[in-house]
Amino acid sequence: MISALSRLVACLFFSVSLNSFGAITTISWSGALEEVVVDTGGGLYSGNVRGSQYSGFFRVSDDAQPLSIRDDGGVWYASNYGPNGSPGNTSSISNNDNTAMEMFGGAGPALLISDDRDCSTWVLFDPLWGCGAYSNVFNTSVEPGSPIDSWWLDSWQGQCEQDGADRMCSFFAIEFSSVGGDLFTDTSYQALPPFELDTTNPEYAATFWIYEANISPDNDWEFIHGAWGYLDNITVSQVPIPTTAWLFGSALAALLVVRKKNKSN
Repeated sequence: MISALSRLVACLFFSVSLNSFGAITTISWSGALEEVVVDTGGGLYSGNVRGSQYSGFFRVSDDAQPLSIRDDGGVWYASNYGPNGSPGNTSSISNNDNTAMEMFGGAGPALLISDDRDCSTWVLFDPLWGCGAYSNVFNTSVEPGSPIDSWWLDSWQGQCEQDGADRMCSFFAIEFSSVGGDLFTDTSYQALPPFELDTTNPEYAATFWIYEANISPDNDWEFIHGAWGYLDNITVSQVPIPTTAWLFGSALAALLVVRKKNKSN
């Protein structure tokens, strides 16, 4: 009997190890727009003004793989959801002004970890993420060359991967950043936000970003809408333990009971 249970536990342990890709964490957020930087009309969220409420979530794994390395050293990561793929919808955004919920599925959100990024080097995204926007975020002058550390989690909606034609893409992101460069010492993967919203450090800021663009087949971006706001709530929760792990624990407990009973006899 012990031998049979031992084989069962071994099989279950092997099954669990094959499916051990880390916990999936849901990061829920909300906030109000603080500044509309660009709005030429035509975006899903064009016309929204300061004070407009947004909320949403991202689902990330504590196991990830690098996607690419930026010229400024930042590293993009993709969650590794395991052999079963992404858990349905991996992110969402809700604009409470028009009660429209936009669901984002696919491969899941991407996470960018930046260490000592220079705001003046993001030429493609200026003025949305230029030094002027970050000066407003931190309520202080952020000069070119000032190091910014950033934990940036984003997702998208639209035909962003369509080839051979112009397409309009809508993106949204949450960012935990610091001016002064003391948030990270490297660009290792970090699944959870790096600080709490109630921090009193004036060099830390937690924000969300909405940005929409027409993108040409040559990857030329024409921004049509871009805005940001401060996060006022973040909730982090993990999915329940997988059934395979529960079965493994049950089988292990049964084996221990049998051994104890056999010893007492």
